[in-house]
Amino acid sequence: MKMLIALFTVLTLNISYAEQGDLSLSFTPTSSENKSIQSIGLYLANECYEDVYVVTRTRTYNGNWETRGYFRISPGYRIYDTTMSRNYFYLHARTYDGHIRWDGPYNIEFNGYNLKARLIELPGGASGDWTIRLICN
Repeated sequence: MKMLIALFTVLTLNISYAEQGDLSLSFTPTSSENKSIQSIGLYLANECYEDVYVVTRTRTYNGNWETRGYFRISPGYRIYDTTMSRNYFYLHARTYDGHIRWDGPYNIEFNGYNLKARLIELPGGASGDWTIRLICN
């Protein structure tokens, strides 16, 4: 019985230790020869002090949803994710041990797992590159 109580205590501490990380957006406009096609480049930057693992779900130009990841991003690095046709996407990210997460109430499936994700909606109208900066608190 003591072992069961100890196990429950450890699980409770790990769950309460997890916290939400912050997000910041930055935009770099690009010129496009064909203004009728909105092209949005998505970059992910780790401004955290440890590796971050990221899954994204975006809409492609043919209207299908595409889930990509797990991308491992080292502290201080930025990676290119994808080019999107819409100004919104879903994001699930976490540190290796899961104590800091960037997620939300939406479910996305990745490699047979259901992940909690946050809906990110970028301001519309401009084509260009967006960098999503993942920040630890």
